[in-house]
Amino acid sequence: MNILSELTEILSITTVDGQKLPFAGAWLAPGFTNFGAAPVTYQTQSGYRQIGSRVLDYNLSDRRLTVLIRQGDQSITRDDYWIRRAEIINYFRPNRGGGNELILTINRPNNAGLRVKRSIRCRYESGLEFEDFDTDVNDFAVDAAISLIAHNPIWYDNEETILTPASGTDDNLVFPITFPIVFGESGLVFNTGDLAYTGSWRAYPKIIMTGPYATVRLENLGTGALIQMRVAIGASLTRTIELSESQFKIYDQSGNSKFSEMDQNSNLKDFYIPTVGEIIAGGSQAIKATLFGGTPSQSIFELRYNTAYYGI
Repeated sequence: MNILSELTEILSITTVDGQKLPFAGAWLAPGFTNFGAAPVTYQTQSGYRQIGSRVLDYNLSDRRLTVLIRQGDQSITRDDYWIRRAEIINYFRPNRGGGNELILTINRPNNAGLRVKRSIRCRYESGLEFEDFDTDVNDFAVDAAISLIAHNPIWYDNEETILTPASGTDDNLVFPITFPIVFGESGLVFNTGDLAYTGSWRAYPKIIMTGPYATVRLENLGTGALIQMRVAIGASLTRTIELSESQFKIYDQSGNSKFSEMDQNSNLKDFYIPTVGEIIAGGSQAIKATLFGGTPSQSIFELRYNTAYYGI
């Protein structure tokens, strides 16, 4: 029986250098734990003689996932068994690069007859013990339960959303003003409009700006956060801002860090796409960019993000 043909949900794992599991003749299946909601840890406080405790905040904990792997069948030799288990061990080794961060993806059908892909970033933790059962039972096949750990327990849509809104113009100064002010030049305004974001967890976008521009003001209308770039760049040059829960990057078209070009009052931490319940009063799921001194048809604003999910 072809196991893969019997499954409507198909798993795959991709390594940091692009190799994908399952290999030929192998299949994966989910374990029974932690593919749903992420584990939560609450921060609490108890006062003198207080009954119970008061919740101050919450954190999401690491997510541990189990994946079952089987490779081979009764047609392979005992030598094939040892070759294939070595191949799997080599696949999960942490020194492949960057700790060998893995992308675990579930590929499933929806009611429209399309495939939906949800992914999570994780690393190998344990499980490649390969208990050697009687050969009549395992038919020389490699059977293993693999334990993975996702330090960021959030799932995300495998397909990236890319927006390049058209520009309008704004001849008015924007307050509060960040120096240096550029007088006598209008600003090109790019507004994504309401994103109608449907994820169950906030998404952290990548923002790409193409010059020329003199200064830039980025406004998050859902959280109220602002980012301002105060150094002019020329035509065709780019500045990219990558946001996440744990690490921020600002770099040019050559990959050089450009944090020094950002105004010190900018708020990277809160510049995320909020879920419906996180939008500030009077706000919307929209992001507005003003490129002062920009040139129509040359200056470009681009927003990229993956819809994020608390669980699947």
